[in-house]
Amino acid sequence: MFGKDNVLRFPKFERTLAGITAQQVFRFAEELVKEGFLSSVRFDDIPKEAAYNAKEILLTGTTIEIVPVVKYDNHIIGHGKAGEIFKRLLNMLRKDMGA
Repeated sequence: MFGKDNVLRFPKFERTLAGITAQQVFRFAEELVKEGFLSSVRFDDIPKEAAYNAKEILLTGTTIEIVPVVKYDNHIIGHGKAGEIFKRLLNMLRKDMGA
């Protein structure tokens, strides 16, 4: 989840596996911090209210790569379309994969 504070938060993966794709996207997000596009990236608890007010929400997975979530629990996320952080991370992932 990318919030209004320019922090990209990943769930803590306490009840699920932190997959390779999510770990790689996390590393790419750290590069975006160095470039100034994000203020930080971290694993964190993400309450529903924070998700409702997010600029962007992303899902990651081996078969889906990265997918933007434009609506969550009947709340429009950001502008209701894929955002800039999604686009940058997807480009970095595909470049890394040689696609």
